[in-house]
Amino acid sequence: MSGVLTWGDHGEFIYEGRFANNTFNGRGVLKTADGTYYGDFVNGHKHGVGEMYSPEGALVFRGNWLNDVPESAGVNYSQLY
Repeated sequence: MSGVLTWGDHGEFIYEGRFANNTFNGRGVLKTADGTYYGDFVNGHKHGVGEMYSPEGALVFRGNWLNDVPESAGVNYSQLY
């Protein structure tokens, strides 16, 4: 199932994508004050291939994620500036 979920006092968290077992599972987009993540989710966590962008839209990290943590095998673009 796909859908959109908005939460927070002022709608500061927005998820759009696949759901399974009442949580984020599959491909999706998560927008927060910290930036936007495009990629895979497993049981509500960033897990698999994904990209994180800053609130200004700059690419911060591209690669694999494991339980919300970017793995070192990816490219950390924030360190290139």
